[in-house]
Amino acid sequence: MLLFLLGALIGGPALIIAGIGEYKESKQLQADGKVVTAQVVDAKETRGRKGRVKYYITVEYQPEQGAVQRATSRVSSSDFSHAVTAKSVPVVY
Repeated sequence: MLLFLLGALIGGPALIIAGIGEYKESKQLQADGKVVTAQVVDAKETRGRKGRVKYYITVEYQPEQGAVQRATSRVSSSDFSHAVTAKSVPVVY
């Protein structure tokens, strides 16, 4: 019990600090990021143990400066359907 409490006292603030950092990066990306159209190269549906479906798409895009980038991301079911149909999605980098 004491170890759990100690872990919570140390881990809690560390997670909050990490979350604040990610929030700031997200806001900076929204403000300064560039939008390009990425091509959908793969789309997968997976089922968890409880039957929940998770959707993933893999995209490729070309930044203004640099080589072609490939990224995989978990998306909502509606975004998944749109990406599979359109075969492209907007990406902010």
